[in-house]
Amino acid sequence: MAQMADNIAAGGAMGEDAVQPYGMHVSSRYLDLTKRKLELTRLPRELQLPEKRRWDYGTPKAVLEPLIDFWLEQYDWRTQESLFNNALPQFRTTVHLALTEAEDVVHTSDATPTQATFSELNSPQQINSPTTPSHPALATPTAIDSSSSSTHPPLRVHFVHKRSTHRNAIPLLFCHSWPSSFVEPYKIIDALTDPVSLPSYGTGAQQAFHVVVPSIPGFGFSDASPVEGFGLRETANAFHEVMARLGYAESGYVVCGSGWGFAVCRALAIYHPQHCLAIHTTNPSLVAPTAKKSPMAWLKYHVARVTKARISFLSFGYIPSDFARPKASKAKPQQDLRMLGDRFDSSEATLASQYSQRPQTVSYSLCDSPAGLLSCVLDAVHSRSSSTPQSSQQRSPFLSPAELVRNDDVEMQIQEMPRPEIPMSPRESETNGSDYTWTPTEILSWTMMQWLPGPEAGLRWLKQATLDSALDHPSFWQYCPVPLGISHFRRRGGTDEDSPLMWATSSHKLEWVKRHRRSARWPAWETPDLLVLDLRECFGGMAERGLVRLRKEEGE
Repeated sequence: MAQMADNIAAGGAMGEDAVQPYGMHVSSRYLDLTKRKLELTRLPRELQLPEKRRWDYGTPKAVLEPLIDFWLEQYDWRTQESLFNNALPQFRTTVHLALTEAEDVVHTSDATPTQATFSELNSPQQINSPTTPSHPALATPTAIDSSSSSTHPPLRVHFVHKRSTHRNAIPLLFCHSWPSSFVEPYKIIDALTDPVSLPSYGTGAQQAFHVVVPSIPGFGFSDASPVEGFGLRETANAFHEVMARLGYAESGYVVCGSGWGFAVCRALAIYHPQHCLAIHTTNPSLVAPTAKKSPMAWLKYHVARVTKARISFLSFGYIPSDFARPKASKAKPQQDLRMLGDRFDSSEATLASQYSQRPQTVSYSLCDSPAGLLSCVLDAVHSRSSSTPQSSQQRSPFLSPAELVRNDDVEMQIQEMPRPEIPMSPRESETNGSDYTWTPTEILSWTMMQWLPGPEAGLRWLKQATLDSALDHPSFWQYCPVPLGISHFRRRGGTDEDSPLMWATSSHKLEWVKRHRRSARWPAWETPDLLVLDLRECFGGMAERGLVRLRKEEGE
């Protein structure tokens, strides 16, 4: 049914532009190569630090080493590959983009679209030849003459598409972040497309969605762009083309994403405001309002700051904890983003900046070392602020030791990863829920989604995305009238140290906010039950208030 719906929605596209079903199948030779590289891993020496400071220099050896052993001895990619293929209906289509003025026509040596061709790696010479790059994503250079062309070379974009059977379903474009991939919404996609009846959950609780999850070009199984300067705007254009190919652009769609996914969402709202109807994000990094760009938002912020948000009619949506952090209140607006990035050594912003400053240099090591790439993913996923005491067996504050300890228990990784069960009430989920515990299988599956295509294109994208979202960018931080909803989750250990949510009013039309007591870094994975309810309430409520109105409804 999904395949038929996609073919119809493709608008009669033929040939390479048609929407084609896709399934992951990694070459056995490439899996064997990965195993050999893991066996040859040489781990560096490290300092002996106190328990509280063990992550100060990066991923500790005591966390990484048992995961490498688990990868070699127990992890089964074929099982995970089958789970993702069965749960996430995947497709690919070719998009044609126009070059923007900011793009320089400089092509990389891996211009041939070779992402997602791991099952095609049939020649032993491609693995063993000393003159051939060992990574399958690094293909033979192909010359592209673009001196007289204003169009971007065609890109095959990989995406997940699951339609809802509900008549009132809203098209939802989910933008993944880094270092995640299209598997990020694995635990929420069913609940979004087929909501259960929850009359006591309030406005929009039964809202359904047609879910689309594209892979950013260079991530997952989407082709990497061979053009320098491919960043947020170009990604937004590619995603919009996918939505148009599926027939959703004409009616309009909503978008959601966190971290770098939110940056893509914002680019969609800025460059495609006629089609992007609303945005939802979680724990965004925001810029403080300035008197020049947003005088009213600036005035409200400073009034609330003077009163410390303790006078309700002068709080303007701020809360006292927004002003309990000296850095948030004393930092100059120009320092806000830097301050937010520096506050958490393991934050997405800081790590992305470190890895993307010199992407080609870093790629030589990460493309050749699955253990090195695993350490990067661990560093991005973990949280140093966990307050849970560690046992002698538990090596990490966020990893379950069960799989690592029970070496003879293979069933744990063969079982399907848990899907969210909607709790009895939101209050029960908030009060009884605990910090999410990642399993080694989950961490390795996320790492595999970076290892398979190779991280080099993703790092180049991060470099450009960082430039595209800089404070001095001419358009990225301009005011955007597209409605915005924000879900806020606490940091591990009960900390709450993000930028004030009301800062969003300086660059967005803020329409919905919910603050949670639960902690989450990746809500779609760590607190899927709450995120599903938030998406329904946010977009369903906006639809009932007329803020989100699909254009097809106007003629009904």
